[in-house]
Parts: sequence; C-alpha cells; structure tokens
Amino acid sequence: MRRGSWAVMAVCTVALLAGCASQLEHEGLGLDRDLGLPGEASFTVTPDGAWSGLGGPTALYHEGEHRRTYVTWVNSIGDLRVLYFDHDTGEKVKKTLRVEYQIDDRAAPALLMRPDDRLAVFMSGFRGMWFLYRTASRRENISVWGAESYVGPHATGSLGYSYATPVQLSDESDRLYAFWRGVGFAIYSAVSDNRVKWTEPARFIHEEGKHPLVKVTSDGVSRIHFAKTAGLPDDPGGSSIYYARYESGSVVRADGTHVANMDALPFAPSACDVVYDASTTGVSARVWDVVDDSDGNPVIVYATFPSDDDHVYWYTRWNGAAWENRELTHAGGWFASGRPGSRNVDVHLSGGIALDHSDPSIVYLSREIDGIFEIERWVTPDKGETWNVDAITSNSRWNNVQPVVPENHGPNGPGLLWMNGPYSDHVEFLTSLRMK
Repeated sequence: MRRGSWAVMAVCTVALLAGCASQLEHEGLGLDRDLGLPGEASFTVTPDGAWSGLGGPTALYHEGEHRRTYVTWVNSIGDLRVLYFDHDTGEKVKKTLRVEYQIDDRAAPALLMRPDDRLAVFMSGFRGMWFLYRTASRRENISVWGAESYVGPHATGSLGYSYATPVQLSDESDRLYAFWRGVGFAIYSAVSDNRVKWTEPARFIHEEGKHPLVKVTSDGVSRIHFAKTAGLPDDPGGSSIYYARYESGSVVRADGTHVANMDALPFAPSACDVVYDASTTGVSARVWDVVDDSDGNPVIVYATFPSDDDHVYWYTRWNGAAWENRELTHAGGWFASGRPGSRNVDVHLSGGIALDHSDPSIVYLSREIDGIFEIERWVTPDKGETWNVDAITSNSRWNNVQPVVPENHGPNGPGLLWMNGPYSDHVEFLTSLRMK
C-alpha cells in the first residue's frame, strides 16, 4: 500500500515540477541564481533523498587532486546512496551502497574523508542491528568500494545503533572515533588507530532513566564537541541543553573545567555546562548544531517549544565566561504532514537550523512563511547581537527543510543543501535534495 501511495505522490510531484524538468536533468554545477527563488528552481542533487538533523556529516567538501563535494542520503525505498560533484568538470557521479536497507530518514549514512583521500561511509540505520562502514577503493573516487566492515558487534534488543557519527583527530595520529546512540538510550563510542580494529563499544554519555539527543562535531584536529539534551522534549521535567567537549584525553566544560577522564566513562549530561535550563523556563529545547568560532569558543543553535505549533530558534555562544543566549526567530510548528499520535511523527521536528562550521557567524534556518517552510541565511557581524537576513528560497510550492552546510566547504563550492518536497514523517517522504 505504501508503494502505491508513493506512486500517486510521485505523479503529483512530477506534474508540479514540470516547469523545472530540464533543471532536474542538469548534471553540472554553476547555476548562478539570485536569492529568494522557489526551492523547486534550485539545483537538484537527487529527486529522491532525505536525512535527519542528528548523526552525520551527510555532506563534505574535499580538495586534493580534484575539488569535489560528497553527499549521502537515504531514499524513499530505503536505498543508501552517495554522490560527488566535481567543481571543475561539473561531473556528477552517484553510487548505491545498500539496497532497501531501511526506509527512515534517520538511517542516512555519515561521511568521513581519510588522510589517504579515500572516502568512508558509516551506516547504522535507525535502531539498526549493525554499525557498518565501507571505504572507497580509490582516492577521490566512489566507483569501487571495499567490503563491509563493522564498528561494533551485532546488536540485540529493540534499540540497536542510531545516529552514526565518525570523527578523526589529526593531532592524535588520525585516530578515529565513532559515536552513536545505543542500548539503554546511552551514547556509545569506539576507537580505532588503524581503521580496521576497534575497541569494544563503551558507554560515553549516560544518565539513568534519560533519553538523550546529542549532536557531535569536531574540528578534525584535537577537539570533539557534544551539545546534548538529557531527555526528549516531552519527557517529564522537559529537556535542557548541555555542552562539553573532548580534548587532550579528557572531557571538559567550555571553560576547561574537568568533567571526566576517558578511563572513567560514562559521564552524565547534568555534569556538563547548562546552556539552556528548561526547569527554570518550563519550556523544552532540542539541540541542532555546535562548533567553535575563530576564538575557540563553542557556538550552539537549538530550538525551544512553547507549543507544538510554535518553535523558536536560538543562537548561543560561550563568551569566555558565560553562555550568551539570543533568540533568533519564531520558526512555525512541525513541518511534517503526518498526524500526531503516529509513532513516526515528531511534533518537535522543526524545519531545521545549521551553522556554517567554517564561519559560525553564518546560520541557515528553515521557518514557516505564509504556510510554507522557506530557507533563510542569517549573518551576525557582532557575535549574535544583530543580524542581516537574506532569503534563500521564497514562494515555494513545497517545504524547504533540514538545511545542511557541507563540512570544509570550499569558497567556490556549494555552501548549502536542503530537503524539498512532500514529507509525512520519518518513514514516509518523497523529498528531493536541493543545492544553493
């Protein structure tokens, strides 16, 4: 029945996007467009793809012999795919890594570029039974891949592996860390020094009775950032935002205060910096992104939920002594069209907000304008006090949501990707991936 419904949606989508048919077939880069066009008029990375705001990264730029942006996603029948754009030739190459793996946007893989210029793709699914990864056999090429390898053992029970996040630190001889949410809703980690053998999975972040959501990012050199909630927004007591980072063999707060040694894990979110305290406001929050700025101070964006139909975006930064929280804008409600009560519907799923990790004074966000979610670019010249706003999309037919800024994006490469199209919930979608 689901495939039949998708057929109807596909026909509707093709009809509505008929005016963009030639653009859908375009295989090159370099579309030079003004800001504020409908989302459907933007360059199409793939006509069928989705991802979620956790795990990743799902897009990265790499400059070696070639200048290429790599993107990964899950499509509406559960295939896991990866693609690159070549910025010099306009070539677009696509590869399917897994067929009908899992129909769930939270199953989108994560990317990592190895020091030898070979791409690795990490695949856990959502509550998957295996945490897999594959490595391209050739440098800067995705045509041929090695066999599947495993980060951890087969998972038992109903939770399994979720939100795969690989991190590589050059200051630690390119040691590779993998993070995920697993059994007991704990955040787990494993470490590899040779990309073949991994340590036994160990609980990294855990608090009994809590259900954390964690965004993990890194500078790729010496730091790993953890912006997290201890629970879900609808948990009793609400969900606050916390921060800690790994550096020099231990976990610390923003001011360097010790939280935990790596041989004394897990640590609890409540042991970290409190960035936003839901117990004082009575309003829950959900983290979206984290990175440090040019001064080495962490920056976080998150959403709060005064109601299901009123999500609010916030920008916060550590100023060296305290967290400065600044409200950005009201974002509308949850963007999905599914009905509340469905186990796959998330009423706290905002349109999405992302930091440009190359310059976190730049924020991309999706908010509801005249009933449609549109993408905007917000830029602050004074660390969040004031903002300049430009429309990326406007007057769109379909929602434009889940913005993603490619890691290490180059000055001439695409600086933004997002989802556009029909979306019911995490397992029923027919969204395309678009690029600015």
